[in-house]
Amino acid sequence: MADKNSPNHSARYRYVKREHLYIYLIVLILVCVATYSDFIKIFVSYNSSIILWSHELSVFGLGLMSAIVVAPFLFKATPDVKSKDQPVNINNYLWPIVNNTAEGIIIIGSHGQIEMFNLAAEKFFGYTRDEVIGQNLTLLLSEEERSQYEQYLEQSELYEDCIIDKPNDFQGRRKDGTLFPISLNVARLKTDDKRFVGFLRDVTDRKTREQELVNAKVHAETANIAKTTFLSSINHEFRTPLNAIIGFSSLLESGHPVPVDPKQEEYLSLISSSAHRLLNLVCDILEMSEIETGLIHVHPQDIDIKSSVDKALLAVKERAAQANVSISNNCLIIAHEVQIYADPDKWHRILINVLSNAIKYNRSGGTIDVGCTMASDDMIRISITDTGHGIPIDKQHQIFEPFNRMGREAGTIEGTGVGLSITKVLVELLNGRIDFISTENEGSTFWIELPVAKKTNKHQGPPS
Repeated sequence: MADKNSPNHSARYRYVKREHLYIYLIVLILVCVATYSDFIKIFVSYNSSIILWSHELSVFGLGLMSAIVVAPFLFKATPDVKSKDQPVNINNYLWPIVNNTAEGIIIIGSHGQIEMFNLAAEKFFGYTRDEVIGQNLTLLLSEEERSQYEQYLEQSELYEDCIIDKPNDFQGRRKDGTLFPISLNVARLKTDDKRFVGFLRDVTDRKTREQELVNAKVHAETANIAKTTFLSSINHEFRTPLNAIIGFSSLLESGHPVPVDPKQEEYLSLISSSAHRLLNLVCDILEMSEIETGLIHVHPQDIDIKSSVDKALLAVKERAAQANVSISNNCLIIAHEVQIYADPDKWHRILINVLSNAIKYNRSGGTIDVGCTMASDDMIRISITDTGHGIPIDKQHQIFEPFNRMGREAGTIEGTGVGLSITKVLVELLNGRIDFISTENEGSTFWIELPVAKKTNKHQGPPS
């Protein structure tokens, strides 16, 4: 059975009432018409008495008056059937939503007076609606925000683009005088005068988390500076004893001042290699610390490629021989014609790092090829290709990450995992770039591009 309070039931009921009204009015009109027609006949014929004429006129008048008197009440009591489609007052629906939303909502008049204040705003500021309605918005602002707000009211057109429909953070002032951070988004209402609606959100928790992150960042930076300062201060203390160990172990290995037997020679070789490894580790860590703190500096100058490559190859020659890796230098022809503009020490370190990796991760009996080409009119590319194990595709994005050996920490190959990350920074300091291609189980090619020296003319022939 249909609910009597449902919209469909009410509409159907009103429709029946209207139908009854129409029937009633039609009957009254018919009675009046019939009476009026008799009255005409009597009036025209002049054969009936004056009493009958008066009687008919009275009946006609009574019927007409009844219809006139009753009809308005019936129309008033019976609404139009179309009323079921008429819109309801939307404010009756919106206000409970606005008043109970989690965001504070305030409507501000053209002169800054508060015209609406929902429950969330009451909770934020500690005021009741009755206490703030009609008050100026400055009641809810800190002293600093008040002056800015008053300036905005005076020059609203100038500041409107910076405020309307854009979230802004400011300090709200509670009833007890305490301040708290608020995020405010203001929108203009479509009214004849200037009215605005403000959506407010208490962002105390967000600001607290942001401050915690800032404090943590400052703490980490302070700790990093302390670490760098410590490492720099002990640089001498580390290098001096290590250099002594390396020097005296090499002297003993050479048979001076007394000859050594094979077992002693093996021990001395182990001491020397371990000392070299520790010294390289110290140097890498110190260099990374200098890079992180921006203490590293470059002093670029024109460098002859041939001599610099020859120097680097000579430095790794013994290491390549121990690993049974042969190196071919195909950088000779172009090297006679072109110079690069770089820091000599940093450039040497770059070559040593890339060549050392090509040797360490190569196969026994493998090869290394060093080549030079012009990458552009003002950049030269030096490429180093090996026949090693290659780099898996899923690990190639990690290649320049510091202290990341990509799962080879437990292997027999020595290293700290910072060589290529240092190399990348040094190349970029020299206004160059480094990149690579690698195929697993086939090998890798690393290339470095550096600026050509300004006075170089690659088309110039040999001097006469």
